Amino acid sequence: MSEIGEAIKQALERVGDLIRERAQKAAPYRTGYLHDSIHKDAVYETSGGFGITVGTNIEYARYVHEGTGEFGMFHTPIIIEPKNKKALFWPGARHPVKKVVQKGIKPNPFLIRGAAAAAGEIESVVGDLVGDAILQSIRASLENIKVEIKV
Repeated sequence: MSEIGEAIKQALERVGDLIRERAQKAAPYRTGYLHDSIHKDAVYETSGGFGITVGTNIEYARYVHEGTGEFGMFHTPIIIEPKNKKALFWPGARHPVKKVVQKGIKPNPFLIRGAAAAAGEIESVVGDLVGDAILQSIRASLENIKVEIKV
């Protein structure tokens, strides 16, 4: 692989670290499970170059990130109805009810906010690592150029 390709891979590794760190700061923290699950995968090749994935593998992360009920992808409230009885009742309720309508939870796009928070640093990291590799490549190419002047 060329020096520029290696520099791009190094830059993507650092970009992935930055986004992961910022996403962890942006994620809601109750038990630390969601925070600790945010990870960066290895750099991979695509048809147009390279890519990196930052995300989480826990089941409920999508619901935290995208919201549920009225705030989720289907924009419908959550309706809870009894299965085996005529009404719902729980300790502390004033009276039995036929159903409960819940709006859901608002989205908390911690991964997107993490990427946005890292945006300024990403440009700097990529510029430094890739820019240096490009300059070295140009210098190496210039050393191999022979110019003859005939008069």
